[in-house]
Amino acid sequence: AYAALDEAEKRGGYREPWRLKWRRADLLTREGKFEEAEPLYRQAGQAAPREAWVGNEYANFLADKQGKDIEAAEVYRALMTLDPAEATYITNRANSLFQGGKVTEAYAALDEAEKRGGYREPWRLTWRRAYLLEYEGNFLQAESLYRKAWQAAPREAWVGNAYANFLAGKQGKDTEAAEVYRALMKLDPAAADFVSNGANSLFQGGKVAGAYAALDEAGKRGG
Repeated sequence: AYAALDEAEKRGGYREPWRLKWRRADLLTREGKFEEAEPLYRQAGQAAPREAWVGNEYANFLADKQGKDIEAAEVYRALMTLDPAEATYITNRANSLFQGGKVTEAYAALDEAEKRGGYREPWRLTWRRAYLLEYEGNFLQAESLYRKAWQAAPREAWVGNAYANFLAGKQGKDTEAAEVYRALMKLDPAAADFVSNGANSLFQGGKVAGAYAALDEAGKRGG
């Protein structure tokens, strides 16, 4: 794999040579060689400043693999200028600021984005605020926002799953969580974790017979 990249870099003549650097960085990351990967991600991003996905990969790497949250936040800020309607860049920036200890700035970024508007998926801002509030232990404030995000994006299973997990894990509202898991089962009938989590919530909520019945039904249905 690396030899193929070496040979290609020696040969040259490519329209988008930065893709070679990006791929090398990707392979190094998958091997856990983060220090070697970081400058290559940066170089790829510098060589392709209009390719938002390259910058996003670099920012994710900085935050997730190196814990350089403030640096990641700056990359996300640059991405916001490339695609002002993409809410993910705002929410990731807010999260990086938060994880980097700049809590006030994180909420301020979300406040500013909500005032500006114009996002393709504005519910992402609501979800991120709920996530940060949950992280701080502000469960009552977080719950209404998780619910609002789920209502705004009922086809996004991960949003509903986060809400259900929150209800069960942080607030002990197992019966309510079970109802959300039931809705998720309709979105993805092949996802066994929605069935199992729903059964667990029913059980924890005192509906023992209902829990076993849910498992029995799922076992019969198969698939």
